[in-house]
Amino acid sequence: MNGDYVTGLFHGMFEGNILTFNPGWDQDGNLLDAYTGVRELQQELRDRGITLDDEVDDATPDRQVSCCVTRTETKS
Repeated sequence: MNGDYVTGLFHGMFEGNILTFNPGWDQDGNLLDAYTGVRELQQELRDRGITLDDEVDDATPDRQVSCCVTRTETKS
C-alpha cells in the first residue's frame, strides 16, 4: 500500500507487465458517487494514439467493463 493505492504483485501469473485498477471503487470496494469510467479512459488512450488490445463493449453495464493495453518495448 502506498497512500491510497494498493499494488498487487502476481509473479508468473501473466506474461509481461500489467496494471489493473478499479475505477468507481474506494479502498474498501465501496462504490463511489463520481469517478472516471473505463469508457472515458479508453477514449483518452485512443485520442493519444494508443492501440487497445481489447475494448469495452458498449452494451455492458458501466461497472462490469474493462479494456486491455499491451505495451511492448524494444531496445535499440
